[in-house]
Amino acid sequence: MKISVKNKRLLGKLLKDQRTKDNQSLRGLAFACEMSYGTLNDIENGNGFPTDEVLLRIVENLNFGDKTQVYDTYAEIKGTAPPDVISYLSKNKSAVELIRKMMKESKGYQI
Repeated sequence: MKISVKNKRLLGKLLKDQRTKDNQSLRGLAFACEMSYGTLNDIENGNGFPTDEVLLRIVENLNFGDKTQVYDTYAEIKGTAPPDVISYLSKNKSAVELIRKMMKESKGYQI
């Protein structure tokens, strides 16, 4: 899926605004996230779009009061589930089984 420049900028602005509120330098955050300054700069300025794993690292190193806003915005842009949910499900197979059970019980869903 191709991500529009408008949506890249929207996500980048959310991240950059929080970084500046946290008084973190771009280089400092990039170091904490184990990524290059250039890559983080591109993401913040809408010239790049992070993978799920990269977004999780960035958000983990910022002081968002409610991380779900960022995760949900990212998911809406990508047309997928939020990356925190995907990460949780990949580590918790019992949660996947529970969701499948719920899906089976919901009206009109067939496995």
